[in-house]
Amino acid sequence: MPDENTDPSTTSTGLAPNVGAGLACIFPLIAGIIFLVIEKKNEFIRYWAAQSLILGGVMFAASVALQIVFAILSAIHLGFLVVILGLIWMLVCLGIFVLWIIMLIKSFGGQKWDIPVISQYVPTVLGWFKTA
Repeated sequence: MPDENTDPSTTSTGLAPNVGAGLACIFPLIAGIIFLVIEKKNEFIRYWAAQSLILGGVMFAASVALQIVFAILSAIHLGFLVVILGLIWMLVCLGIFVLWIIMLIKSFGGQKWDIPVISQYVPTVLGWFKTA
């Protein structure tokens, strides 16, 4: 009997679960939402899509907040803080990039992996996108 994680007939999209999960991770915010909306059957794909959505949402919110902070610091002539925060942000982005690569490897590999901190919010996100 085929494993549920490898049988394409157990998905709403008709994709193999590892392919659906990997595609959900490629563009974290948008693809996460799309797969949470269209995938109704496979919990593996939905789990990866929820993690992807959370990561993308946090990155988007952090980016907007940082741009606001940069604008305020520039307006009050504290450009040296903008440079320091910019360097710190580049290191954070490098870490997120490494995390994204790990997500792609694990999801396309068909492995369930809990991203630290992010995975605790997955049940909440899955509750927002309930399957009927």
